Amino acid sequence: MKQPQFINKWPDTDEIANKVPTAVAYRAGNMANTSWGFGCPPPNKIARSMAVKDLFKLYLDPAVLERVFRDAREYAPGTIDDVRMWFRDFLRELYGYIWEYLDAQFRDDWRTSAVEYIFSVPTTWNDPAVVEDFRKIVRAAGFGENKRHSVTIGLTEAEAAAAYTAKNVASQKEANDPNADLTFNPKSAVMGASISEGHTLLVCDSGGGTTDICVLKVVSVKKIEERGKEDESEITELEQLDFIEGEAIGSIEIDEAFEKEVNRRLELIRSLLAFPLPEYAAQQMTKGPFQDIKSVFGSPLGGDLDSNLRVPGLPQDFDHEGAKIKGGRMIFTQVGGAKRQEISELFDKQIRRIFGVIDRQRKRLQSRKPFEQVSHFVLSGGLCSSNYVQRQVTSRYGKGGKILISDDPQLAVCKGLVIDRVHRLKYGQSILFTRCCRASYGILFNEPYDKKKHAIQKDMKPLKGPLDGKEYAIDQIHWLVRQGQPIKRDEPIKHTFYRIIDSKDSSKCWKDTIAMSRSPPTRLPNYIREGDAHRVCVLKSSLDSQVLSPGANGVKAGRRHWMGFRVGKSYLKIEHEFVVSVGPADLKFEIRFAGEVINKAAIPVQWMYIPSGGVGRGGTTTSGDEGETSEDEEAESGGGGDEVGWQRGLVLGG
Repeated sequence: MKQPQFINKWPDTDEIANKVPTAVAYRAGNMANTSWGFGCPPPNKIARSMAVKDLFKLYLDPAVLERVFRDAREYAPGTIDDVRMWFRDFLRELYGYIWEYLDAQFRDDWRTSAVEYIFSVPTTWNDPAVVEDFRKIVRAAGFGENKRHSVTIGLTEAEAAAAYTAKNVASQKEANDPNADLTFNPKSAVMGASISEGHTLLVCDSGGGTTDICVLKVVSVKKIEERGKEDESEITELEQLDFIEGEAIGSIEIDEAFEKEVNRRLELIRSLLAFPLPEYAAQQMTKGPFQDIKSVFGSPLGGDLDSNLRVPGLPQDFDHEGAKIKGGRMIFTQVGGAKRQEISELFDKQIRRIFGVIDRQRKRLQSRKPFEQVSHFVLSGGLCSSNYVQRQVTSRYGKGGKILISDDPQLAVCKGLVIDRVHRLKYGQSILFTRCCRASYGILFNEPYDKKKHAIQKDMKPLKGPLDGKEYAIDQIHWLVRQGQPIKRDEPIKHTFYRIIDSKDSSKCWKDTIAMSRSPPTRLPNYIREGDAHRVCVLKSSLDSQVLSPGANGVKAGRRHWMGFRVGKSYLKIEHEFVVSVGPADLKFEIRFAGEVINKAAIPVQWMYIPSGGVGRGGTTTSGDEGETSEDEEAESGGGGDEVGWQRGLVLGG
């Protein structure tokens, strides 16, 4: 397969770049941004009336924004609405340039062609509402506004990196010598590494702000012949063995730690100066010369480098031993002993955290699948392109498996998204054909009240079923998908339900409520008010009375029996199917009656290789045994009635 091509020419720069900075600039008094990407001014060029917003990706999650600035709200970059605005403005500029660039390439063909915009999402966006929020922002920015253009939230960043690895493993560098220089000595890396059926890959995608870890097993590697081509193509299928774990670990953390250290040193000299230092001195040093140091640290070019960084505003004859400033320059020495720790410790702190996530994932894998052993460690992302990081990973894990380094680690995610989509178009299936849920999802139902079982549930007040007069425990949860449960894209999960409704009620409408929990599958709550269970969405369904006549497909009539007499209201027992299937970044729920879809909804999720989601309050369900039930049993499960707790009784069938 041909490799994806990149836009490498961007506004406001003459350099060739495959990526554009995620940044937007604003001027006081203007509602719209004044520049974006490479056009944003550096720290020393920012006027007092201007502000440049960058590094805001993770703050789209309100929980992250609150947690990071809980004890220092005055330093918060803005509100959640501000973050949404920065996203929208940046994406609008990006969309406009993509259109301009590709329209010049394809002209009228671009406007009339079917175009798919595919976005990845960070694994750290655990709340499905954040993914849905991002989807809306993408739409508001203009993506998909053309009738023939579509928008898709595709794989997570780690999954996309895994897809790229599976398809390009022959171009990965294999490195198991921690002392080898992988960047400047290609002979120390073995090219053309191979994976085969049964191998287990641990993919570590560590970039600017996040680190994602996923464990995948190679299910099969099939060779096929293509028309008009002499060479055979390979179809690699990967199975997720555990959910993807993400942490806010990345090179940004290194920059922030460096800037904090610079500010600490500058505080030592401010009172000694007869003039104020520039407001952005530390930020300018971090975003300028420190980036050059960081990029070569641990390689031959950086091994003996004395990093003497010019402090903006200081005269060349200024010295201060405590602040490690000599000749107006701040010294960060990398040569041997304790002095080396000034730079290496900035890296090591993040590397230790990465090791923690990897070890946690391996421990969980060993617990769940004791016979599976990681055979390959795959490194991708900007931070993992660091020679120093690669050496530390190789030193720790190289003896237990092969270390593979992406040939283009900073673009592995972007390439993986395109590669997986082309693979699906070409072969009808994703490279990652199985996913595991990072959370459990279930449906709310009413269960016959059992004092021993239900009396201990918080705020449990049984309600009487209007068709049978018996007591029921409401808002119980029947789990449809459990955390860590593999789901194949082409094999949805199906459950049969029997809903009991009043036959004389002209309104054949009801609600079903989907609930979510992140608790371990062995300790899932049984009741919506237990543990971390919460509602995520409500599905409203209705059926035409004409299709619900007794004897119709999927419909049975009934009435409660008492001592051989038919008593109480007549009711209809409606059989329908609840189907759960895997979407690119969501779980799809469908309700089918007589083979026809009568309602559907999608819950945005983050995959382990699967999603996370939740549910809302609404429908009620009554659990039933598999197979046929008597009319008495059906009536006991029935519903109708109370506006608060009982909205159309639902029976969970075989």
